[in-house]
Parts: sequence; C-alpha cells; structure tokens
Amino acid sequence: MRSQIERATPGKVDKLMQTLRNIHSVGMHQERRRVALDDLRPTQSKVYTDELEGRKYELENGLAEPLVVIDNGGRDLLLADGHHRVKAAYRDDIPEMDAYVIVLDRPVELGMAETARKANLHSIDDIQEVDYAHHPLVETTKRFQRD
Repeated sequence: MRSQIERATPGKVDKLMQTLRNIHSVGMHQERRRVALDDLRPTQSKVYTDELEGRKYELENGLAEPLVVIDNGGRDLLLADGHHRVKAAYRDDIPEMDAYVIVLDRPVELGMAETARKANLHSIDDIQEVDYAHHPLVETTKRFQRD
C-alpha cells in the first residue's frame, strides 16, 4: 500500500482508499483532522537522519504536507505516510499534526499493522534514526550533483 503514496495529496489518498477497498472489501471515508503524535502507531521502523533535517525545516516554515493515517475501525491509528515528518515533529516537541485520515468502518487485518507488530512498533520512540547511511533519494541527488 505504501507504494501508492509518493506525496500526500488527496488523489494519492484516494488511490490508497481504493486499494484498501479492493483488498479488504471494507467501507471507509476520509477526514482531514489534527492527530496527536502520541496516538499514532508507526508502520516503518527507521528514518534517515539527513532527511529529518529537511523535514524540520518544512515544519518550522509551515511547509510540511499532511500525514496519511489509517484509523483501523478504532483499533489503531496507523501512520501510513509521514514517518520522517512525525519523527522531526516529535524531536521538536510538536504534539499534533494535520493529517488525511482514512477511517475504516470496521477493524481489518492490515498487512502494515502486522508488519508493525512484528517489528515491535508501538510509538514514535520506536522509529530508529539511521545516521550511518544517507536516505536513498538524498544519496542519488548528491551523486547527480557530482557528475
């Protein structure tokens, strides 16, 4: 499902919703709301420190895109997209962020929830910062600048 999201736009969120409908045959609707970071369950185990700096700049200048969150029928608030933004906000003691929330009519067994359980991801604190490697996009950009 994560492959359906590159930038957090309504169109991309709609594609994710369609994917969820096709896989799980579940009803849903979309809401735009503020979400408390402490309520989110991450679905990605690591973020790159070099990208966190860019996300911090975006947060400080009001440029951060909304998160994409799945409310799994009241069971979990799963963070589908925005792990770098959330980690940067959490570091700066920002308690909540704007989000596109996909609200499922009933709880379903989502693959990303299973991945989070297997990785023992429960809170933003569980997302590890990788400082020994560059984010692949940052590394590619640097390589093109050198050539």
